[in-house]
Amino acid sequence: MFGSREELELTDFYGKVAIVTGGNSEIGYVTIQFLAEQGAKVYMGSRNEEKALKAIEEIQANLCQRNKTDGSVHWLRLDLSDPRLVKRAAEELLQKEERLDIIG
Repeated sequence: MFGSREELELTDFYGKVAIVTGGNSEIGYVTIQFLAEQGAKVYMGSRNEEKALKAIEEIQANLCQRNKTDGSVHWLRLDLSDPRLVKRAAEELLQKEERLDIIG
Protein backbone atom coordinates (compact mmCIF):
# COMPACT_ATOMS: atom_id res chain seq x y z
CA MET A 1 0.00 0.00 0.00
CA PHE A 2 1.35 3.44 -0.88
CA GLY A 3 2.75 5.24 2.14
CA SER A 4 2.74 2.11 4.27
CA ARG A 5 5.48 1.85 6.86
CA GLU A 6 5.54 -1.93 6.50
CA GLU A 7 8.88 -3.24 5.34
CA LEU A 8 8.87 -4.47 1.77
CA GLU A 9 10.01 -8.04 1.35
CA LEU A 10 12.87 -8.22 -1.13
CA THR A 11 13.79 -11.11 -3.34
CA ASP A 12 15.48 -13.94 -1.48
CA PHE A 13 19.17 -13.82 -2.43
CA TYR A 14 20.23 -16.64 -0.08
CA GLY A 15 22.32 -19.20 -1.96
CA LYS A 16 22.26 -17.22 -5.21
CA VAL A 17 25.40 -16.79 -7.32
CA ALA A 18 26.13 -13.26 -8.50
CA ILE A 19 28.76 -11.35 -10.42
CA VAL A 20 29.10 -7.60 -9.92
CA THR A 21 31.46 -5.37 -11.85
CA GLY A 22 32.97 -2.18 -10.49
CA GLY A 23 32.95 -3.56 -6.98
CA ASN A 24 36.10 -1.81 -5.81
CA SER A 25 34.11 1.30 -4.96
CA GLU A 26 30.80 3.12 -4.97
CA ILE A 27 27.61 1.39 -6.04
CA GLY A 28 29.28 -1.89 -7.02
CA TYR A 29 30.87 -2.13 -3.57
CA VAL A 30 27.56 -1.50 -1.83
CA THR A 31 25.78 -3.97 -4.12
CA ILE A 32 28.32 -6.70 -3.35
CA GLN A 33 28.06 -6.06 0.37
CA PHE A 34 24.24 -6.14 0.25
CA LEU A 35 24.09 -9.39 -1.72
CA ALA A 36 26.64 -11.07 0.56
CA GLU A 37 24.69 -9.90 3.63
CA GLN A 38 21.65 -11.62 2.16
CA GLY A 39 23.54 -14.91 1.82
CA ALA A 40 24.63 -14.77 -1.82
CA LYS A 41 27.94 -15.98 -3.21
CA VAL A 42 29.25 -12.90 -5.00
CA TYR A 43 32.07 -12.62 -7.52
CA MET A 44 33.67 -9.20 -7.76
CA GLY A 45 34.59 -8.76 -11.42
CA SER A 46 37.64 -6.51 -11.53
CA ARG A 47 40.84 -5.96 -13.52
CA ASN A 48 42.90 -4.90 -10.53
CA GLU A 49 43.59 -7.78 -8.15
CA GLU A 50 45.13 -5.61 -5.43
CA LYS A 51 42.17 -3.21 -5.26
CA ALA A 52 39.67 -6.06 -5.47
CA LEU A 53 41.25 -8.06 -2.66
CA LYS A 54 41.43 -4.95 -0.46
CA ALA A 55 37.73 -4.24 -1.06
CA ILE A 56 36.83 -7.89 -0.43
CA GLU A 57 38.75 -7.84 2.85
CA GLU A 58 36.84 -4.73 3.95
CA ILE A 59 33.49 -6.20 2.95
CA GLN A 60 34.19 -9.47 4.77
CA ALA A 61 35.26 -7.56 7.90
CA ASN A 62 32.00 -5.57 7.78
CA LEU A 63 29.99 -8.77 7.38
CA CYS A 64 31.73 -10.39 10.35
CA GLN A 65 31.14 -7.32 12.53
CA ARG A 66 27.43 -7.54 11.79
CA ASN A 67 27.38 -11.33 12.15
CA LYS A 68 26.26 -11.75 8.51
CA THR A 69 28.48 -14.64 7.48
CA ASP A 70 26.19 -16.75 5.28
CA GLY A 71 27.31 -15.05 2.05
CA SER A 72 30.76 -14.86 0.53
CA VAL A 73 32.76 -12.62 -1.80
CA HIS A 74 35.35 -13.78 -4.33
CA TRP A 75 37.53 -12.05 -6.90
CA LEU A 76 37.19 -12.84 -10.60
CA ARG A 77 39.66 -11.25 -13.02
CA LEU A 78 37.42 -9.44 -15.48
CA ASP A 79 38.38 -6.81 -18.04
CA LEU A 80 35.30 -5.66 -19.94
CA SER A 81 37.39 -3.76 -22.50
CA ASP A 82 38.55 -6.96 -24.24
CA PRO A 83 36.00 -9.57 -25.41
CA ARG A 84 38.63 -12.33 -25.24
CA LEU A 85 39.25 -11.58 -21.57
CA VAL A 86 35.51 -11.49 -20.89
CA LYS A 87 35.22 -14.94 -22.45
CA ARG A 88 38.12 -16.18 -20.33
CA ALA A 89 36.44 -14.86 -17.17
CA ALA A 90 33.16 -16.54 -18.17
CA GLU A 91 34.95 -19.85 -18.70
CA GLU A 92 36.63 -19.53 -15.30
CA LEU A 93 33.29 -18.83 -13.64
CA LEU A 94 31.71 -21.83 -15.38
CA GLN A 95 34.45 -24.06 -13.96
CA LYS A 96 33.52 -22.93 -10.45
CA GLU A 97 29.74 -22.59 -10.67
CA GLU A 98 26.86 -24.50 -12.24
CA ARG A 99 24.75 -21.39 -12.62
CA LEU A 100 24.75 -17.59 -12.45
CA ASP A 101 21.66 -16.00 -10.94
CA ILE A 102 22.51 -12.30 -10.80
CA ILE A 103 24.56 -9.99 -13.01
CA GLY A 104 25.21 -6.49 -11.76
